[in-house]
Amino acid sequence: MAGRAIVEQYRKEPKHFVRERVLTFTRVVVALLRGHKLALQNTLNKVFGELGEVDQVPSASAYCQARQKVKPEVFRYLNRVASADYYRLGGTGNGVARWHGRRVVGYDGTLLNVPDTPALREIYGVHSNQYTSFVQAQAGVLYDVLNDIGLEGALGRVGSEQALLQDELWERTQAGDVLVLDRNFRDYALLAKAVQSGRDIVLRCAHNGPSVVRVFWDSPAVEQCVNLPVPQTASTRREVRERQLPESLPVRLVKVLLSTGETEVLLTTLQDAQQFPAQEVAQVYGWRWREETYFGRIKGIFELERFSGTTPQAIQQDFFGVLFLATLEGILVRRPQTQLRTRQTLTPAKVNRALSYVVGGGGKKRYLALNFATYGATGLNTTMADFAKWDRAFYPGSI
Repeated sequence: MAGRAIVEQYRKEPKHFVRERVLTFTRVVVALLRGHKLALQNTLNKVFGELGEVDQVPSASAYCQARQKVKPEVFRYLNRVASADYYRLGGTGNGVARWHGRRVVGYDGTLLNVPDTPALREIYGVHSNQYTSFVQAQAGVLYDVLNDIGLEGALGRVGSEQALLQDELWERTQAGDVLVLDRNFRDYALLAKAVQSGRDIVLRCAHNGPSVVRVFWDSPAVEQCVNLPVPQTASTRREVRERQLPESLPVRLVKVLLSTGETEVLLTTLQDAQQFPAQEVAQVYGWRWREETYFGRIKGIFELERFSGTTPQAIQQDFFGVLFLATLEGILVRRPQTQLRTRQTLTPAKVNRALSYVVGGGGKKRYLALNFATYGATGLNTTMADFAKWDRAFYPGSI
């Protein structure tokens, strides 16, 4: 993390972090991660206390100036490194969950309340109700539903979930992925792009969908393969033509009976009913709700909306930083959670994730991902191999 190439790539300007100062690039990045839920000076006191440099604690003002020199994209980089190494070192059958050998990737959006400043109003827009006006940002996250990893996130204006997926996050999907989407993402061009690039889709349909879907809703059939034609809207047809996408898609429609007695219709490009039975397709869509739990965790436990600054850059630093922390925490708790499943208890034992990044009493560290005493002064792990230190601390009982 302290390598010159990384510093040069993720500093704002070439003149930044050239001299050896107390607030180095790495220390600022760690402070941003550690200080999300604390007052600025308290963050600095804790970080430099763990470094054993209490006499070198900088001022909050100096830290605020230093964080302006760090690109938010450094946290996207760290998230990519952590998730890529998890897949590479975990391997199928050794901790990394797959479905028919494929990743199951959900995508959804959530609204974030951000500080009301002129700059943020211009970027994200202003909204209002009968009581007040406020500023909200649209967050979109690609999420591996089987491995609890937020692969990538993006921010935009409210209602931009689909544009965020296609324009900013698509490169983080890969051929062979099964993308699980809610009915807000029924855009034909998106489906055609997925098919053309080797991705598959499982999508919940609305009652007012395309005509072939409406006919299926009203029919007694529980499963049917149909051709989905391109809509007649000029904008969609132009997009399909410009991107050279197919003008008709073979898809499979599946009716699912819910426990409430209601019926839902799923659309999928997984057409082989023998290889992918309807019950399994329904299960795949059901996994999408894990992303709702993920959003609840990053907004509730990680307190994502408790931003540590009011500038657009600070909002992005906090957002991407929390996604990285959530990925790191999700990876670290997998092995302890596997061990807990072997316990004979009245209710299933689970890792207390609300405390997974809090220092406990008596010298115990409760699943603390970023701790200088455990990981050294660099403060950041850039390879999954470093996580061996975690195991050495966990199993003897020091965590």
